[in-house]
Amino acid sequence: MTPAAMSVFGLAFAIGSVGCGGGGAAGPGMGGAGGSGAGGAPIVLASGERGAWNVAVHDGNVYWTNPESHKVMKVLAGGGTPAVVDATSTGLAPWDVAADAGGVYWSYYSAAGSVMIAPAGGGAPVTLARQQMGPRSIAVGGGNIYWLNLWTLGDGSGAVVAAPISGGGSSATLASAQDDPNDIAVDGANVYWTNLGGTVMKMPVGGGAPVELASGQPGPQRIAVDAANVYWTNTGSIEDTGAVMKVPIAGGTPAALATGLKGPLGIAVDAAAVYWTDATRVMSVPIGGGTPATIASGQKQATDIALDAAGVYWTDTEAGTIMKLAR
Repeated sequence: MTPAAMSVFGLAFAIGSVGCGGGGAAGPGMGGAGGSGAGGAPIVLASGERGAWNVAVHDGNVYWTNPESHKVMKVLAGGGTPAVVDATSTGLAPWDVAADAGGVYWSYYSAAGSVMIAPAGGGAPVTLARQQMGPRSIAVGGGNIYWLNLWTLGDGSGAVVAAPISGGGSSATLASAQDDPNDIAVDGANVYWTNLGGTVMKMPVGGGAPVELASGQPGPQRIAVDAANVYWTNTGSIEDTGAVMKVPIAGGTPAALATGLKGPLGIAVDAAAVYWTDATRVMSVPIGGGTPATIASGQKQATDIALDAAGVYWTDTEAGTIMKLAR
């Protein structure tokens, strides 16, 4: 990682790293080789992107953030020449990314960070929220963008925040005093998030009391949701104790879909299966449970993951590649 990137991430990632246990927040640091899925071997959509972090896919485009180059990028899901969505010379590090019919969204993770949008068809970026205290992960739904503010780990100052995508209103804090919020998801009814302190939470999108769905989780990282369940990755407290977990949205006992993992991080779900990154590999398991399968191996640091009908996409942060496995 470059010195500039280290200045941004050093404090936020002081308590742990992927694949080494410890349950801390993951950050950019450590593609494409073998595959064993029905789609054959993975292909490289973009290279030369060392530090590539989060990824999203929508309407035939794959988007990613690169905190080291300070850019938000895109490439056609079918292949082509990567293009810059936004680049900054201010040293700010783009962190998370999301996309829908309305545009491409990302956060600049900084002590005075911002939440951004660029039109789906191209155009100048617009700031949706300024002066946010470490805006981290983002999620979009119902005309709003939701994000987590976390700049100083361990002081219980994390928050869940929302703002209208139209830009016509100010941001609102939905939940405060969170124990190091890490990743966020949203559906039509609730906002869901992981706290590095070991909990998985939900609350109504319109506001209300946060509800604990799971506690005592060792290093909960990324989160995903479908119509019935909430899914997340746990890095584990020591090496090779990572897990992929699920719990009903209505509440209940959390269940493990996969255990003994190296350092699971990104997670995504469709109608049939759950997919995740696990250090040097990408894996999946049927949504109802079963034997986990490795769908891509030989990665240097598979990080975030996204799905569409045509493929599985992920970032390999260390190799500097954006990968696709057709399905």
